[in-house]
Amino acid sequence: MRNRGMRIGAGLGIGVWLAVTAGLWGCGTRIPEGCSTGDAVPSGVRRGVVKAAGLLYDRVRSGRWQEIYTGAAKAVREEQTPQEFLPPLAQVAGTVGIPEDLTVRQIAVIHFEGPALSHVECTVEGEANPITFLLTDFPTQASLVQAGEVGGETYLYSTLWYREDGDWRLASFYLKPGTWDGKDWRAYAKEASDQRLAGHSRNAALLYNLVLDLLVPNIWTQPPNLEEIRREQGRINVTHLPVGRVDPWPAGADTFQVRTMGYTFIPKDLALLVRYVAQGAVDDTTAQKAYADRLASYIRENFPEYAEVFGAYSLVAVDAHDPNRTWTRLYPVHEEP
Repeated sequence: MRNRGMRIGAGLGIGVWLAVTAGLWGCGTRIPEGCSTGDAVPSGVRRGVVKAAGLLYDRVRSGRWQEIYTGAAKAVREEQTPQEFLPPLAQVAGTVGIPEDLTVRQIAVIHFEGPALSHVECTVEGEANPITFLLTDFPTQASLVQAGEVGGETYLYSTLWYREDGDWRLASFYLKPGTWDGKDWRAYAKEASDQRLAGHSRNAALLYNLVLDLLVPNIWTQPPNLEEIRREQGRINVTHLPVGRVDPWPAGADTFQVRTMGYTFIPKDLALLVRYVAQGAVDDTTAQKAYADRLASYIRENFPEYAEVFGAYSLVAVDAHDPNRTWTRLYPVHEEP
């Protein structure tokens, strides 16, 4: 229920992860040792990183895939062939796309000359807590998060760069939604808090998952607000909300074996996502529908508060022996007449 992203070379969802490598001078400006964010990043360095990202996106829009691959960092090209590296980028280009108008949401440049670091905390002007960056062992890295509008929603386009032979070369690309239904993580954090105060703790816990998904822009960045949100979610303790284990829900002749609860996006709404152990073969659609009908009725009767947040239930039956085999059906939150 976290990090709904597509990672180039290793990913799923909406985002992309690549591995590359990078140097130490940016447009005539020396990169300072340590971590710089925002306006503390030297102007020449900032221009160089943003220019490199612009060139990448121009190449994606025009389908210049071989140029993207040859321009990637040495480490990426050593680990992946073009056939392994490029398809996720092509998928992004063909689905969400990359708008022309991208604005810089966050920039950080990290340079260290001593032993390799696993992470570094960077102070941010106006924030009480630092950003934490999870690092590879490359000595000079730049993280850039840009925002763009697609279909009325904001998407966050993150790139990680290594400085190699005087050029910024792409190490990773990650794409995630920054809003849903026009609302960002702050709006959903307020909604989660309101649901918790109303005694609807399950709604609150699930909304905090959405908050985290919209807040965290990529897999190598931990924003200043992250721990605060996690603490708020950690205070919630409820039943019938399994995490990492199968939770039996007795219901008369049935005992629903629920694996996970979460959310999923459906057109113009959120759906409660319920994954449970299928009763019998998933190929027996008649039996699966009858079982799912009973589970949907159980949820409506026992958890009516879900209707305040979710527009539907997405019920996913998972084969008991093969988790890749599933059967799915979408139900309205209210009983159909």
